[in-house]
Amino acid sequence: MRAPYEAKLAESLAVTQGTLYRRGNFNGTGDQLLLDALMDVQNAEIAFPPGFRWGTSLLAGQAITREWLMDMTATTDSFATVTEMTGETIKTILEDVCDNLFNPDPCYQQGSDMVRVGGLQYSCTPLASMGKRIDDLRLNGKPIEASKKYKVARWAPAAEEARTAPSNKLGKWSNSGSSPARARSGHAMSTCRRSRAVCLIVGTKQLGSKAGSLKA
Repeated sequence: MRAPYEAKLAESLAVTQGTLYRRGNFNGTGDQLLLDALMDVQNAEIAFPPGFRWGTSLLAGQAITREWLMDMTATTDSFATVTEMTGETIKTILEDVCDNLFNPDPCYQQGSDMVRVGGLQYSCTPLASMGKRIDDLRLNGKPIEASKKYKVARWAPAAEEARTAPSNKLGKWSNSGSSPARARSGHAMSTCRRSRAVCLIVGTKQLGSKAGSLKA
């Protein structure tokens, strides 16, 4: 079953100059790379990918292959969205996910991973009560305003209705179509949802990952 796709899976998109991993409850360098790519492709200020912990770690000097990309983003029928959210909504999302981790009642604990966050800085007090764990939210060093709207990119959102929400912009890349990332990286990809292809831009010189420098 693997043989027909061997060459495609082995395609090298970039080489990492730092260790890429996904092992922490809150973040990881592999997640940060996905976040940077998602914000770049979707031209968003903030990114909220789901908190997953699977995926293969890469050491400095190893190739980032298409198989690694798929390994890190392997979910069923994923899609990417761009949504305008108020600062209040952003805080509510973080508080809700945080409560899944740190609610004192085990019956209300649903998972052990915090939603990954790109572009946004915040502080977390795990032992605080619901609604009071997330504080000091900042974007580019400036406090998040509760009533202000921010452009937020996501992939694999849990709500199915997010797929057709009017405020969301969905996209696909194909071998015959053009995309900013494809034009920059020189890589083409068979038709697929943008969330599947989002890491293609790790092969560009334009994307400098906070997780570790890349060389194309």
